[in-house]
Amino acid sequence: MGTSYIDYRDGGFWCRDESAELWLHLLSAEIDADPDRPAWLAEAGAEWRRQASVTGSVRPALDEYLGSDPGRVATVVELSERVRDRLHGWTPAIPQEVVNAWGTGGGAARYCRNVDTVWLLRFAEVFVRLLRGELTADPDPTTVY
Repeated sequence: MGTSYIDYRDGGFWCRDESAELWLHLLSAEIDADPDRPAWLAEAGAEWRRQASVTGSVRPALDEYLGSDPGRVATVVELSERVRDRLHGWTPAIPQEVVNAWGTGGGAARYCRNVDTVWLLRFAEVFVRLLRGELTADPDPTTVY
């Protein structure tokens, strides 16, 4: 199981690649559901969907897509809260056939059981804290969500 470092501005955290891939897939699905999304968000969503479907180190390029624009940050926080609510709807687990249909992790990656929502909900919490500037850089490579 690989890990990725998710960073934004002066903060960051280590996570399992699978967490980041599933999260970015769900986040990009929320973006795609809005036909009136601004161009920057459509571009970010396309890149996040691509990042969700590759194998290995996940890099969502948050600094590139959000910069220091509080409106962009607020938009992605709101989308993240929708994803979190969606995860609560699946609790305690996302059915494996649903997750496998998403094609995350390079498309060839297959889950052999349902995916517990606990670790994705932890990821959601830390991701939102990162966007809000409430998380400093985490140099400890053993911290994974």
